[in-house]
Amino acid sequence: MHLAAVFANNYTVAMAGIAHDLMQSRNMKSEWIQPILEKTAKNLGLPDPWDALTGPAKRNDQTSIDRHLKLLENQPELRAIYEKMGWYIQSNHSN
Repeated sequence: MHLAAVFANNYTVAMAGIAHDLMQSRNMKSEWIQPILEKTAKNLGLPDPWDALTGPAKRNDQTSIDRHLKLLENQPELRAIYEKMGWYIQSNHSN
């Protein structure tokens, strides 16, 4: 239970924190991402959260993935997280 809670809470909050940091590092208002976070929170109440998954990894959109990786080329830690999460989604939950 604790392991699942760490993934569900701590890592979700960390991802929101990364989004906040990315927005600020590009001189964008971090509150612009708030509507997406609110929609995500609502989706987490679904019986199977995987049903709400969208994005380039889910769609196998390699053009967007490559563009995102280029944006992260000077941030190897974030690039590694992006690649690992994308790999997991593509391996287990993509179209």
